[in-house]
Amino acid sequence: MSKKKAAETGMDRLKALPLWQWGAILIFAGMVANAVMGLQPAPTSSAAARGQEFGRGAATLLFVLLGIGMMLWDFLRKKPDSPKKLRKLKHSAE
Repeated sequence: MSKKKAAETGMDRLKALPLWQWGAILIFAGMVANAVMGLQPAPTSSAAARGQEFGRGAATLLFVLLGIGMMLWDFLRKKPDSPKKLRKLKHSAE
């Protein structure tokens, strides 16, 4: 009898996403969050309005920098060699 595979959950699919996709999701989320924060009415005092604009900018910058960092980490890290490539290297060394 064949064993049944465990059902793939949503969390399994999320864990399977590469880091560059997570980086793109973070950048997009930062931009959307900035747009949503911009829909709020501006405070009446100018100091509060400046503080709100600074907070929006800081939050968006954080999301964008984290997204770019994840993308760079994905492209620059050493990826494991494929089994086919390892076999080829093993046979050429012998």
